[in-house]
Amino acid sequence: MKNWWYFYFGLVVPDKRSLASLRWWVGTLILDVLVRPILDRYRSDIPFWRVHAHYHPNEHEEWPGHWFRFAAYTTEAIADDITKEIERSMALRMLRDHGLVEDYRRQREPESGIEGSCAKAPWPPELKTAWPHYMMGASMMLLDLVERLKGQTTAPNLSADLKELEGFYKPLHDQMIAIWGKYGSRAFLHHLSVLFAYEPIVVKLRELPTLIMRL
Repeated sequence: MKNWWYFYFGLVVPDKRSLASLRWWVGTLILDVLVRPILDRYRSDIPFWRVHAHYHPNEHEEWPGHWFRFAAYTTEAIADDITKEIERSMALRMLRDHGLVEDYRRQREPESGIEGSCAKAPWPPELKTAWPHYMMGASMMLLDLVERLKGQTTAPNLSADLKELEGFYKPLHDQMIAIWGKYGSRAFLHHLSVLFAYEPIVVKLRELPTLIMRL
């Protein structure tokens, strides 16, 4: 029986008083060196997957701090194999040794079915079932974008020092952010709007944490 399994990576926040200190580029690194190999090996066993990142400064939140999450809809046996691969990986050891990741956890979604964590969302059931397709597509695009931006450049070896890793993955992440900022309105928001006949939507600021941080 398949269920959603979540693999959380707690990122170190150098200065909790400054949002500028958040290392969002570490999520790009994890996507490239941990998530990509897992998908290459288990893709036929994972019909749905997605990635997510968040930062909650409030210690009273369910998941306070800075987290990068890989979610896979699969069986417990495959989730166990993925867990072993992550825990034994040189990548996780490197992330910890360099002080980039301070925590790693695995969690099983208590809600069964493809809806997973959407089950508690105030959405119609049809949307809850369809949404995983949308997020997997967005995550696949992100993964492919990372690969294309790398181009012919060789990524540093996992045994490289922190300065070399940051020197490669931070500019790569910055390129992704630049693409989002310059082309996202047309490439993403416009084309999503087209699918719904350009009809307006209700925007709730509390659901747009990035916007709120920059206001």
